[in-house]
Amino acid sequence: MAFGVFVHRSDSIYNDSLAESYRFPLQYLTRVEQCLGDWIVYLESRKVRNSCGYFAAAKAETIIPDPIGPDMFLATWDRLSANNLRWALNQQGPV
Repeated sequence: MAFGVFVHRSDSIYNDSLAESYRFPLQYLTRVEQCLGDWIVYLESRKVRNSCGYFAAAKAETIIPDPIGPDMFLATWDRLSANNLRWALNQQGPV
């Protein structure tokens, strides 16, 4: 069992779609693989003004190669947990 904390910034160069997937480079692949089947939490970077800290959770389901970028991957979420994540992302302030 692994505990995954995925850092998010709204201005990230990775262009994440948080309710669907999290984009990451090859250097983190083995770490993210350890999270498959387990829950991860999203942490808003402290560098973001008025950061809300931990703000959402999802269950990591699969990892697929990113069709857009070489040496990039997408972690996708379990459908049920992704629905909960979408709800959490639509709320005002910290969850």
